[in-house]
Amino acid sequence: MAEADIGEFRVRSLHGELTITYRDRQDASVVFDAAGVEALVEFLTVQPEPQANRRHTFRVSLWNSCGLAVVVHCDGHRVEAIPESIGLTGVFVELPAASEVELPIGTQAEVMLSLDGTHEKMDVIVRRREGRGCGLFFPASMKDDDVDPPEFLVRMVMELQRRWLVGRKR
Repeated sequence: MAEADIGEFRVRSLHGELTITYRDRQDASVVFDAAGVEALVEFLTVQPEPQANRRHTFRVSLWNSCGLAVVVHCDGHRVEAIPESIGLTGVFVELPAASEVELPIGTQAEVMLSLDGTHEKMDVIVRRREGRGCGLFFPASMKDDDVDPPEFLVRMVMELQRRWLVGRKR
């Protein structure tokens, strides 16, 4: 049986059926048979992408012990940020509460990405702000309208994805 918690719901898959219940109460549930699951997947995949979602590539959700360190350098300041997710075209980080750097949308800065002794600098542009969260775009990953990231970034993201998948095995 595979299961996942999504918001206030628990989703379980067992013998071709998908069951969705509230995590805190089991008395109400929705059960889809194999045909229902196929219809649900088809419905979800044809929905238009939200206008605010500018991502060009898949993102890997990060966790505290994943090993990735991100340091933002801007206007002579150095800020250690907490990485939340990373993809081939950018990284989303949380800035410390007492950060000296504002980083409004459009700001150009530099980040140092460090993983397993590898340290790489990349130019970034702030594309999104949500509270202390900051979406940083890697312009070097784009050639015209095509995603073409540096090789070290591909290796780094793939390694983090591998670690994420290993952690998900039950």
